[in-house]
Amino acid sequence: MKKINNYVLKYLLFSFPLVLVVFFASQIGFVGIVWEILAWHMILWFVMLIYALFALLFSPALRDGLLSKLARIKERDERESHIIGKSSRFTFFSTLALLVFFLFFATVNITMSRLPAEHSVNGKKHELSIGLSYRIFENGHKEAQKTNVIFSTQSSLPFTHQNMLVLIIIWHLGTFYYSSRRMQLKE
Repeated sequence: MKKINNYVLKYLLFSFPLVLVVFFASQIGFVGIVWEILAWHMILWFVMLIYALFALLFSPALRDGLLSKLARIKERDERESHIIGKSSRFTFFSTLALLVFFLFFATVNITMSRLPAEHSVNGKKHELSIGLSYRIFENGHKEAQKTNVIFSTQSSLPFTHQNMLVLIIIWHLGTFYYSSRRMQLKE
């Protein structure tokens, strides 16, 4: 299994430029037998990518080896193992705190809006509402926005799901590097 995983990873790495060629060639309308071969190559590449992602998820040996190389983690002696352990703990807690922060602002809706003149009470022209919304699945339609909304936490985070995941990965790696660098400088 290890040999198959190594071959798949090398194939993904070394054939990636051909995938880029397919993306750029599709923009200029390239056709012909070469296009057919590149299209089949791209299909095979994505199948291998899906296999590699499942192997990365379920194979501890592949996960440890590949992600250690990508994150440039080297455990050459006991001191470095200790630093990596402490950094991993720091990273785990800081990433968990970030996820709790995002979960809070994804579920709690704080809205400040301007009231119409006929709804004002004792000269008060603004309304502050706090609500909770937790959905297991995304709705297919967007809820109607109030026209007098000044501020709302539901619309203040304009990130897409992909950008949120990229932000979490960058945060995770950044806190690990920061923590391990800080501990190396201490010793």
